[in-house]
Amino acid sequence: MKVQPQDYDYLNLTFHSQIMKLLGKGLSSKVYKIQEGDDAFTLKKFEPVMLAKTLYYLLFQSPYPYAANADALKAAYHRRKIAHEITKVAFGDSNVADAYGIDTNDHALRCEYVDGRRPFDDEKSVDVFLNNCEGLLRYCGLPSWQVSRFNPLRKSNVIVDKNSNYRIVDFESSVPFPPWKFDEVDFGRLRKHAENIRDRLSGNEYDGLLSDIGQCELYTRRWKDSELAALRRTRNRFKETFEAAGKKLRVEYGAYISSANRMIRGNIDDCIKRISKEYELDENKIIGLYNLDPVMLHHFSAHLAISLATPSFDPVSIIASGIARCSYTLSLRKRAAVMKDENGKKMHNRKVALFSLLVPKAGAFSYILFNNFTASAILLDQLYHENIGRHLPVLKDLPFFKQIVINRLKK
Repeated sequence: MKVQPQDYDYLNLTFHSQIMKLLGKGLSSKVYKIQEGDDAFTLKKFEPVMLAKTLYYLLFQSPYPYAANADALKAAYHRRKIAHEITKVAFGDSNVADAYGIDTNDHALRCEYVDGRRPFDDEKSVDVFLNNCEGLLRYCGLPSWQVSRFNPLRKSNVIVDKNSNYRIVDFESSVPFPPWKFDEVDFGRLRKHAENIRDRLSGNEYDGLLSDIGQCELYTRRWKDSELAALRRTRNRFKETFEAAGKKLRVEYGAYISSANRMIRGNIDDCIKRISKEYELDENKIIGLYNLDPVMLHHFSAHLAISLATPSFDPVSIIASGIARCSYTLSLRKRAAVMKDENGKKMHNRKVALFSLLVPKAGAFSYILFNNFTASAILLDQLYHENIGRHLPVLKDLPFFKQIVINRLKK
């Protein structure tokens, strides 16, 4: 569906009832407190210093956007509203200050006023909050430079309000970092994250979030397309080339996962039939005992697919497959931590990551070994029975595994 530009209520700064007070200034803007009777808000006027303007022009061959490009200012407005909603869902009252409107004539952004103090230099809890916020923003595709641990001034972007909540009051970048990026948004990841948090939003909030994402994408595209930005365009061409190659690899990797999944289920089914026959046990009882979680089985299949994709037993292949399995688990554990998913953190635990890294080939079994010991014993027993695992030294202890399984089945 084609997104249509929306209308904006421009600010009128000529009301005599308004009282303007300068709160601070930085490389790209001055921030004022505007008092209208009992109501207060902040006005962020983009007036970049020569350093910011020169640096941006050298990197993108265009004027500083928020002070010269109405589309960039509109994109900033919607981006801040998106960040406010997403951080509010994740962190509650500690979040990015909301945006209320824009003034394209005065190159200004109207934002929520936060009454409070600057965090102390030794206030460690603000670092924890900013690190968590950085992880969330990067995960959902929003710019994170203003809260990044690489930004030495990140604490100056935070206010501690009267309820001791941390509020990010400055969300728009002053300088590009890295040199080819300036407030970039990955809209694919952003929409996926919006879908993930849909159950935690009301219907109107979710519709508003999607609307802001659509408007932000529209104005961001207009803004970026209007700039020469030779470095960014070159980088984007390389990125498109690598993404096309990655898509092809993902298709091949998906085939490996499907093959691994079929192999796992086939071996488990064969083992259930054999054990039930040898020990005169009920098949349904064995099925209930191993009871593999489908989600865990998918991750096990992914690990096994990595091992199948690197079948050679030379040291380089062994090290590469171990690093790939470990990276897969740690990335999912980090995602679970950002989403506060305790079940995910428990499944993608450090033992799984360490075992998958250090144990050649057999590290592929780490998910069921540390999440479902009985299932791992049944599967390893079948591999041993078929002499598939003759290269895996861990299989020498299978009689021990097998006896544990039988003892549990006979209880």
